[in-house]
Amino acid sequence: LSGGLPTGAAVGISTSTTGLGTAAASILNAGGGNIILNGVGYSGGGRAVDLSGSLQTSGTGTISVTGAASGAGAQQDYALALEAGDPVTSGSGAITLTGTVGNASTNITNCAIADTAAITSSGGAITLTGAAGSGTGATGYGVQIRSGSTLQNSGSGTISITGTNGADISGIGIQMTGGTISTS
Repeated sequence: LSGGLPTGAAVGISTSTTGLGTAAASILNAGGGNIILNGVGYSGGGRAVDLSGSLQTSGTGTISVTGAASGAGAQQDYALALEAGDPVTSGSGAITLTGTVGNASTNITNCAIADTAAITSSGGAITLTGAAGSGTGATGYGVQIRSGSTLQNSGSGTISITGTNGADISGIGIQMTGGTISTS
């Protein structure tokens, strides 16, 4: 996906097995409409949703991104990966990011949401929810907020982060290794 959309357009993209990605420097701008992205990830070493560009809407337009990765195989799986510096921006509409990773093999890292992007709203609620699956000897993170990330709500909206890791798994529900979270 690349380029912009007409003002007021809605964006909805769903995938079933191959994952969903946006190219670097791509812009999805719904101009006040809603953006809905759903991706189902690879088996072993894949990303259900990999955002390398920006998602933008204004007014009451909402942004909803959902990723589900299998967790199978012997490599890292990401349900939802937001790349460094790429903005997810709304006006007074909500931003909802949800990622789940299935049960894991041994010695792999599953991450439901890996965030180094700039997620900003001017009043709409920002909600991040991530759940890593179960697996003996596996490491899982429900939500990782990494260095360079920004979660900011400049209006009256809230920021809510919920992360869980599965049974028999080493990991953390919410891991913050840097970045900024702020509300006005």
